[in-house]
Amino acid sequence: MMDVDYFGTVNMVKAFLPHMLERGDGYIVNISSAAGFLAPLAIRPIPLPNTRVRGFSDVLRLELKPLGVRVSVAFPPDMDTLGMVNEIRPNPLRRPRPSAAPSFQPGRWRRLFLNGIKRGQYIILPGFETKLYYYLVFLLGNANLSSPGWVACPGASEKK
Repeated sequence: MMDVDYFGTVNMVKAFLPHMLERGDGYIVNISSAAGFLAPLAIRPIPLPNTRVRGFSDVLRLELKPLGVRVSVAFPPDMDTLGMVNEIRPNPLRRPRPSAAPSFQPGRWRRLFLNGIKRGQYIILPGFETKLYYYLVFLLGNANLSSPGWVACPGASEKK
């Protein structure tokens, strides 16, 4: 997964960036996944490359903005595709998915994605749930949102 999700992104940027810098203009849009910021909730092995895509995009944005190259990173959720249908089938070797019903149609994602690019958004998040999880993780850090005690109170369990 690192070869395609992360190194594929890096190699594409390396291929096109010199031309954008030469022109002094360009727009890089990297595709991560909602799992890129929901690592504590993930049950599939995809958070690592997707968190790397996010970090890579953060660095690119900071370094390239003064040079005229804009950067966005999109976080698509699970979508109603044939690949997802095959993934949600019961598999005794995997933990069950929290939801067996993908909430997004590809056409809806495409519209939200293109609107985010037109508006020049850095972070492109589709739908209420994806935005809610993103902002919860942003506010709470890497708390494990899947456990009942996900809000930690430092020192609350220490004996005096």
